[in-house]
Amino acid sequence: VRLSPHMEQMGHIYRGMRTAFGVALLHSNSRNNHS
Repeated sequence: VRLSPHMEQMGHIYRGMRTAFGVALLHSNSRNNHS
C-alpha cells in the first residue's frame, strides 16, 4: 500500500510531536523525582 505524500507527512509530524511529548514527560518526571 502506497501512502499519499500528505498522509506520509502527517505521519512524520505526528511521530515528531509524540516524541517531543514523551521527552517532555520524561523531563518532568525526572524533575519531580529529584525534588
